[in-house]
Amino acid sequence: MKIWFVVGVSGAGKSHFSEYAAGHLGFFHYEIDQTPHNGITHFGLRSQWDAFFEEFNSAPSIKELTKCGCMSGCPGAILSFPANLLSQLSPEHIEALNGKAKLIVLTGEPELCKRAFLQREEATGRNYSAGVWEAHNRPLYAVMDQGWLTPFLVSVFDEGGERKTVQQLVDLVEADT
Repeated sequence: MKIWFVVGVSGAGKSHFSEYAAGHLGFFHYEIDQTPHNGITHFGLRSQWDAFFEEFNSAPSIKELTKCGCMSGCPGAILSFPANLLSQLSPEHIEALNGKAKLIVLTGEPELCKRAFLQREEATGRNYSAGVWEAHNRPLYAVMDQGWLTPFLVSVFDEGGERKTVQQLVDLVEADT
């Protein structure tokens, strides 16, 4: 069973990518980024997640997600996480996922992601400001500059600053699987 963990900066399109990929590939999708709720707790994954996050033991999470996939007849699972998870990940977490789950870090030029974030905020009526994006996302670019994360980065924009289609992103991730 394929398991994808999707994280990245706000405005990169983590939820949209995850929803599309899940539908396209027949995976189930858990939206962990559920402000103000905690999706890990909501989906009953707290003890499994804590084993992964605190002890670098991904086996309980992988076992539970595999069980959910088998019960639902899905060949895979996608979990989309809030942006702040990036600042909490370590090389030990990556090693714990190695061969068990694929980490996907959606990113793009900061100003393009911020613009997409602000457009979404206006469209949803939530109206978080550029200052909110800056405070919570700008520091994540330094995190993503760490070499151990480089293999997992997926740019959502092309060289001309246009957003890649979600299908192009799924194809990129699938080709790397």
